[in-house]
Amino acid sequence: MLELASRSGPNASARRRIAWFCDLDQVHRDPSLLAAAQEKAGLTTLLPESHHTHTSAFRASPETDRLCPFRDWRTRPGLAEHRQTFKLGPEDFPVLPGILPGADDTPLRAVLDAAHALRIEVWGHWGLWSYGAEVYPELAALDLTGGRLNSLYARYGHGFCPSNPAVNDWMLACLRDAVRHYEIDGFYVDHARYPPPANLQALFSCACGHCEAEAGRLGYDFPAVRRAALALRLALCRLDTDRMRKAGEPVRDLEQALDLLGAPPESLQWFQLRARILAGQVKQFRDAAHEEARRPLPFGADVFPPSVSLLAGNDYALWEESADYLTGGHGAIVAWNLVPVRACRELAAAALRVPPALPESDVLRFFYRLFGLENLALPERVGELDAFDKLPAVRLFELEYRRLADHWGRRVPFYPPFPGWLPAREIERLLSVLQEVGCQGIVLSHVPLDKPDNLSVIRAFAASKV
Repeated sequence: MLELASRSGPNASARRRIAWFCDLDQVHRDPSLLAAAQEKAGLTTLLPESHHTHTSAFRASPETDRLCPFRDWRTRPGLAEHRQTFKLGPEDFPVLPGILPGADDTPLRAVLDAAHALRIEVWGHWGLWSYGAEVYPELAALDLTGGRLNSLYARYGHGFCPSNPAVNDWMLACLRDAVRHYEIDGFYVDHARYPPPANLQALFSCACGHCEAEAGRLGYDFPAVRRAALALRLALCRLDTDRMRKAGEPVRDLEQALDLLGAPPESLQWFQLRARILAGQVKQFRDAAHEEARRPLPFGADVFPPSVSLLAGNDYALWEESADYLTGGHGAIVAWNLVPVRACRELAAAALRVPPALPESDVLRFFYRLFGLENLALPERVGELDAFDKLPAVRLFELEYRRLADHWGRRVPFYPPFPGWLPAREIERLLSVLQEVGCQGIVLSHVPLDKPDNLSVIRAFAASKV
């Protein structure tokens, strides 16, 4: 196995990790991509995902398969709507927790062999809670009044309850099964989160009986926390000009942001509780993987960017106690340059729907300030935020990378999600920021094999001293 920084802490090795969150089927069809990425970009680690299974296409043993609570997914009433929302094919698994029943693991085993022949590590991947619960509403997260989430924010995902034993026991069984039957070198669990904060309904979930019981076990007065969260939800509907004027200085943290919104101080506990629930479950999964493996097996997960992390269920300090490494999300929903912008968009849109009428640009600027985005020259109209190609991607990534310095405690390695598709000069700029912050590697969702200048910059970063 490669001796890389994740083995025993952030300074365990002088070699950087260059990971590729890749299309499993693409690499299976053309395994020569691995040697090319290794030679030209310094690839060390593969995180394969099948777009059909949304996992590394593990195949559960018959014993584990019989435990699956999702065996009837093809006949569920909510499946057609889910497929339409997320543009899934007829055989695509609807982003549910754990392993797809009956998956074909031929591509995974072939990719494992090809990668290991090149001494490239392979970290297995699957998702946890944040997508697909509309297909299984009986297992879904509930809002503060015990109601189910509707379709208003469906494009951001409906989450499963993170405390539901039927879901978590299944995922533990899948995890142990995969460790026993595959020569994987680590785990990357995706969707280990609540839906992103742009899903304003999901901001106020989960408040079901399972989460209430978990809150009590963690020492929280759940009825009091619920009341404070309800007061915050009401405050979001009462934004006025005077309150917006108070946000004249940079906002230092979520506590100050909640105060500016007019929420009670206790509402912060709602987000702290959500973060503790998630971190506790991830630690349980990590410990089970270590116990089953009885060998070095890095176990990590993606977290939201620092500007929205606690709001979205990620307290970095807790996660550094629960995982062996941290990274971030990719794609149009959870990419680090888009998550805070989408949150501002939906919060501003919601505020503008409530009388009295407020100036649109003032409302947007207020939320930009709450998330620390006020100096990025972002659009002044809500509709313009949908044109993501016109957003300052480099500056947004750089902002989140620099904020890692204040949020990440450096007890475990951090491999931020990285936009390999940017021009080479911008890649070089962002990699220099990550070197300053002390990150030990990156996770690419795209290895730009057709852009030699980009590859050269990434390769230089891979060879640089940690």
